[in-house]
Amino acid sequence: MKPGYLRFLICGFCAILAGHYTATAQTPPEHMEAYVLLIKAEQEEQAGREVEALGLYRQAAERYQEVARQYPHWQPDVVRYRLAHTQNQITRLERKTPADPAAPSEGPSTPAATPPPALPDPLLEEKLEQFREEKSLLELAIEELENERAVLLEKNAGWEKEKAIWERKLAAAEKRQAAADTSKKQLEAELEARQQQVQALEADKEQLAARGAEVDALLERAAQELRSHQEQRQVDMERNQREREAWESERAVWEQDRQALAAAMRDLESTRELQATHERLTGAWESLKEQAAALSNHIARLEVAARDAQQAAQAERKEWTAEQKRLNAEIHALKQTVDSQQGELVRVRDLRATIRALEKDKKDLGREIEALNRAITTARQNDEAVRLRAQNAVLLEELRVFRAHVAGLEQRIRESERERVLNPATP
Repeated sequence: MKPGYLRFLICGFCAILAGHYTATAQTPPEHMEAYVLLIKAEQEEQAGREVEALGLYRQAAERYQEVARQYPHWQPDVVRYRLAHTQNQITRLERKTPADPAAPSEGPSTPAATPPPALPDPLLEEKLEQFREEKSLLELAIEELENERAVLLEKNAGWEKEKAIWERKLAAAEKRQAAADTSKKQLEAELEARQQQVQALEADKEQLAARGAEVDALLERAAQELRSHQEQRQVDMERNQREREAWESERAVWEQDRQALAAAMRDLESTRELQATHERLTGAWESLKEQAAALSNHIARLEVAARDAQQAAQAERKEWTAEQKRLNAEIHALKQTVDSQQGELVRVRDLRATIRALEKDKKDLGREIEALNRAITTARQNDEAVRLRAQNAVLLEELRVFRAHVAGLEQRIRESERERVLNPATP
């Protein structure tokens, strides 16, 4: 095999495996050193310096053996193939190098004779065996690349499914967030309305408290006025009783005086003086009767005024009692209203707790959506599907090139065999 073709084949094989290895691991430095030594050995062989080329081939074989020992899981088929190729090159040069300095000298010419029967050329057989071995290795590499391509296609399908699942999750999360936002807005509106109602109830409660204070003040003032009227009435009644007692005592005195006067008039009836006295006393008696009648009228008026005052006080007391009952009923109704609104206050607190829970759910959904966005952004930035498609396309192209190379090798093998059959004497 020509060294230039070998170099082309090795470079092509390295280029094919480079894309696969960069996705799995970093290339060992010994492998790169072996590859550089292999290229230098081919260049030395092309320049005719076979001894130097043989030494470089041996160094490259040592490097490949180090790669096989230190990195047993890194591309074992590739390392085996390159080590076998290097060893074949070493064997070929070792066979060729000792024979060059001791080349046979030309002897005397001999008469032409019948050529001996054709024997198989060892070098050609060795080349054919090497071609077959390279073909088997290339077929193994192709099979491995096909398996790798199938695994990558399967991973690509899995990633596509996972991407679709994440997109569906993102859409569902966005829907849940929209529903949560709508529910939050409704709850906030309802909470605001409830707060307004609570504020209105609190304002009504304050007004009722103020009105209750005013009613209490009015009741207290009415009670004070009622007590004042009762005290004044008691004072008036006591004064009237004293006046009546004084009038009764005075009347008794007057009755005694009248009786005394009547006796004196009987005693002094015969005399004019007694008559004049009688007349005077009679006038005084009439005057006293008139005063007594006036005093009786005054007492009657006082009694009527006292009764009227008592009736007015009773009526006013009834009115204040009715007003107090009405205010008590109103206060009781307001208390019942406030107590009934306690349920609304509890519901408002429950709504606030629900809003806090919804806000927490919203935060959780926001974090989940941010994680999904980061995952989608990462998937978009490192678009594995696109990279895998491109890598699959490259692998397919490289497989096509390898198959063309294998077909060319098979064609060359067939041509070599056909040439050996047609020209058995050709070395």
